[in-house]
Parts: sequence; C-alpha cells; structure tokens
Amino acid sequence: MTTCTRGPIGLGLCILLLAAPGCVVSKSEVQTLQSQVYMQGRRIDEMRDKLDEMDSQLAALSEVRTSQANMHAEIEELKSRLSAIQGDVQTITHHGGPRDTQAAITQLREEVDAIRLALSTQLALDIEGLDAASTPKTASDGAAVDEPQKPLDTSPEAQAKTLYDKALDQFKSREYARAQSLWAEFVTAYPKHSLVANALFWQGEAFYQMQDYSRAVLAYEEVIAKHPKSSKYPSALLKQGMSFYRLGNQKAGKLVLDDLIKQFPNSAEARRAKGIIEENR
Repeated sequence: MTTCTRGPIGLGLCILLLAAPGCVVSKSEVQTLQSQVYMQGRRIDEMRDKLDEMDSQLAALSEVRTSQANMHAEIEELKSRLSAIQGDVQTITHHGGPRDTQAAITQLREEVDAIRLALSTQLALDIEGLDAASTPKTASDGAAVDEPQKPLDTSPEAQAKTLYDKALDQFKSREYARAQSLWAEFVTAYPKHSLVANALFWQGEAFYQMQDYSRAVLAYEEVIAKHPKSSKYPSALLKQGMSFYRLGNQKAGKLVLDDLIKQFPNSAEARRAKGIIEENR
C-alpha cells in the first residue's frame, strides 16, 4: 500500500501516484488528499477575494481624494466670494445711501452671516479667515441711520420668531447653554411650528460646541427620527456621525455617515462625510 506524505511535496507525489498504473492507495488517504486539495482551493479563493477587496478600496480611496480636492476648491471659491461680498457691503455702507438701499444691505449682510454660520457649524468647516459681515449702518456723514419705528407685533407667530431669533443670537455670541435653553423653550411652546426641526438641530449644535457629544447625538436623533423631510436632515446625519467619532465610537459614526452618503450621494454633507471617514481609517 502506498502512503502519501503531507505538505506541498507530498501532495504532488500523491497526485502522481494516483495517476500511475497499478498504484494502490487506501480510501482514507484519498479522502485526506481530497481534503487538502479542497483547502488549497479555498485559500486561493480567499486570496482572490482579498485582492478584489484591495482593488475596490484603492478605487474608493482615489474617489474620496478627488471629492476632497473638489470640495476644497469649492470652499475656497465660496470664501473668496464671501470676502468680496463683505467688502462691497462695507464700501456701500460707509458711503451711505437711501433707506431702501440700507435695508437691502442689511438683508445682504444677514445672508452672508447665515452662510458663514452654515459652513462653520453644519459642515464643520474652518472659515476663521473671514471677518464677520456685520458692520455699523452709517450714512455718508458717519451718523447712524435712523430706522422708522414699527408697530409692535404681538401675534403668536411673531412671538415665536422672536424667541427663535433670540436663541440664534445667543448661539452667535457663543452663549451655547443659553441658546440651547431658548430653543428647547421654543420647541415646548410651539411644537407645531415650521422651525421646530431647526430648533432641535440647533440644540444639537449647541451641545456639540459645548463638547457634550452624547446629548448632541440625542438632539440630532430627534431631527433624524421625527423630521426626515427637514432641510436639516442631512446635516443632522453628518453631525451625529461626527459626534459618535468624538465619543470614540467609530463603528457607529461610520454607519451614520455611510447612511448619509447612501441617501444624499451628491450633497455637500456627503462629500464632507467621505472626508471624515477617510481621515479616521
């Protein structure tokens, strides 16, 4: 009876012996040989799978780097545009003008501030190189422009807006605890208001700025779970994922960011999410 040795050389000899005329081997040796051949095949398949996975990862890495480069270019262009707009606002303001022009300037200034706030919070981007858009409203002689007195609006809608804006002002002043408290009051007092989802999101932002990431996660979840059609929904996913990363829970953070990328693949939030995932590999 012929005995097959183990290992690559023995395996090769066994194959030759099985093919040789008159060679007799036991059933158990044949089964051992078959098992070894099967295991070798499995190893080859596993290696092929790993090579395929590496190819996919390399392709994904290339895509992420391209997205990061494109997003960086977009951000730099936006910064330049904001700087130019702010310069125009300041120039026009210092030269003065009719009250309707001043009103337009005020509105433009507020829009610039809103863009700055969205970039620095919702997308967590550094735009510290830009000066604040707010500048004193002055006439050509340097005197303050007198605004006509408006009747006090005491309607529920006006009161709600006043409360919401007060919270936003506190947030801009970095009084985050006070801002969060006011937004919580707004949600309680006006649960059916169209800005409830925004107020919930900004509570998350306040907690995030205070580095209370656990409560930030919960606040963002209120938006995700209850207001999926809100404009703040993609930003809530992004910031919740970032909060999980801050808490050291990379698995949960990646799951949330992957969900964001899947739902909104072409959004600015998705591009930011890809960059965060890559940074934390």
